[in-house]
Amino acid sequence: MTVKTAIKGLLLVLLLYFLYVVVTAVVLFPKAEKEENKPIKQVSEYMGEKEATVDRVLLFEDGYESGLARMRMIQEAKHSIDIAYYAFGKGESTELFLGALIDAADRGVKVRILLDGMAHGLRGQLSGARYALASHENIELRYYETFKPFKPWTWHNRLHDKIITVDGKLGIIGGRNIADKYLASRPPRNFVYDRDVLIFNAKEEKDSVIVEMKDYLNELWTHPFTSDVFSDLSKRQMEKGKRERNALVKKYSKALRTETDFVKPVVDWSKATTPT
Repeated sequence: MTVKTAIKGLLLVLLLYFLYVVVTAVVLFPKAEKEENKPIKQVSEYMGEKEATVDRVLLFEDGYESGLARMRMIQEAKHSIDIAYYAFGKGESTELFLGALIDAADRGVKVRILLDGMAHGLRGQLSGARYALASHENIELRYYETFKPFKPWTWHNRLHDKIITVDGKLGIIGGRNIADKYLASRPPRNFVYDRDVLIFNAKEEKDSVIVEMKDYLNELWTHPFTSDVFSDLSKRQMEKGKRERNALVKKYSKALRTETDFVKPVVDWSKATTPT
């Protein structure tokens, strides 16, 4: 077989694969139904009951303050931290966030992290972080709908949630992922402007919205599209994870010693939040 023949064969295979993707992921993919002339709900329908609820809330327009709140939540955690995010991005805020999570796990907090299976971001500069998390006895890491080259229709099925709950006391939901471009004090050029809302329930009451958030996270965690891809790490991966874990904790500990603002948030949830 000549080189020219081999190249033609390869191009033919790629063309057939491209046609397969177009047909199965575009042509045959179900289209959303149009919602034309749908009546707009009255404001009162969104407001719920007129009486006060058991929760208090805090709106975050500022990304840095939103990052501080997440850090404080992790530092206060006593039993559990549940996370579902589209992606982790590069930057110091991400490394400090991961260091705080590992520190929480070191003191016995059970941490569950669910990320999108394609856009999770734990590659390149953060490639070691996935082993640092997955190799910790108190941390579980899972992916939602990993990349399947021969099932192109699954490529559309992405996890865009951005949720974190701590114990049954605190929760944040909104549009920000974890990265400098969302949370940095000095916004980079690609900074993303967004909004988050924090829910606070000091008594961890059963009627809290946080209970619904945790139930939803539990449903995602056990969903058929979710896979535990790090259940059986090799010795090399375990060693790499330990090295990266030590590096992240060292960075976080140094930030605490030097009183870096991002890891020293002072928040009184009772005073900062508003009743609903």
